[in-house]
Amino acid sequence: MDFYTAWNKNKYLFVKQLRNVAQKLWFLVQIIQTMKKAIYLIILFTIGLTGQVFSQAPPMQLPRASQAATSYQKVGLVEIEIKYSRPGVKDREIFGNLIPYDQVWRAGANENTTVSFSHPVKVGGEVVPAGTYGLHIIPTEAEWTLILNSNHNSWGSFFYDESKDVARVNGRPSSMTETQEWLAYDFSELTDHSCNIVMRWANTKVSFPIEMSTVDLMMDYIENEYLTGIPGFLWDGYNNAALYCARQGVEFEKAMGWVDESIRRNKNFSNLSTKYLILKKTGKNEEASKLLAEAMPMGQENEVNNFGYVMMGEGDLDVALKLFKYNTEQHPDSWNVWDSLGEAYAKKGEKTEAIKNYKKAKKMATDENQKKRIEKILSDLAA
Repeated sequence: MDFYTAWNKNKYLFVKQLRNVAQKLWFLVQIIQTMKKAIYLIILFTIGLTGQVFSQAPPMQLPRASQAATSYQKVGLVEIEIKYSRPGVKDREIFGNLIPYDQVWRAGANENTTVSFSHPVKVGGEVVPAGTYGLHIIPTEAEWTLILNSNHNSWGSFFYDESKDVARVNGRPSSMTETQEWLAYDFSELTDHSCNIVMRWANTKVSFPIEMSTVDLMMDYIENEYLTGIPGFLWDGYNNAALYCARQGVEFEKAMGWVDESIRRNKNFSNLSTKYLILKKTGKNEEASKLLAEAMPMGQENEVNNFGYVMMGEGDLDVALKLFKYNTEQHPDSWNVWDSLGEAYAKKGEKTEAIKNYKKAKKMATDENQKKRIEKILSDLAA
């Protein structure tokens, strides 16, 4: 069959297929044109949005008139942090004028002044759990009140709500001779279980007492963290725990269990001297004396010397002298043992013996600074 005959026979089929292809091409063109419009609109929208964003720049941070500050103190295991803003005096009359008496004051400027405690504390006899609190003050002419409030996210004291108070404590203001231009917080009267929070501004300062149950916190730490970690595998971990109790005079039964475990693992001068201290403080003097006699030959010069100072700190000068004398017998060429023996005699008030031993220490010492120190002690003893 030639081409002409085939065309005549199938021309309607060819035309139909051609029409289908043309329709598909037309739909494809329409889709492409629609997509172009959509892309164009997206571009316009993006340009407009970008222009709007960049026409509104983020706010610029400027220095505040009352700048931010933080005061930090660790007391025992408790970390205390006060965050506040520091207004200036600027030739103004502060308390009783700018800061009225008998009204709640935000104890700073700008946002809430806050105080944070890492562990529970006592404020005004109330137990305050670990956490962050709004700090407010009510100044009066005679006595001021520090307030800890559970709301610590507000602006100043404008939204203060007394029903959310956690604790209050009073303090008496006192005058300062020098002006404190910028409000400041710090800490005073530090022990391992208490401190004062001190506020100073203008010519006024006031202190508020804070108490910590350091022994309770330490026992909880020893039992639930220290001895359940790496120290719980080692003899000195148990000895450290027992020595803390012995020095503090607490939990002797637990301390004895811990020191016995330490001795079981590795008997040495360190844990025997700890057990001696526990026995001594629980009135078992005869047993304690026997144990000390066993321990002393095990001790190095520095161990015996250090325990002598422990006993001096405990007020037992006779045992301290016994330890220092033993060291002079075992280490007669060490200037340090004669120096320690002289110090113990001086502490006991026996000047003649103190001078004799200090002179030996001075003669043997090679460090010029130590010689000068001993010379000063000898001069004071001779006065």
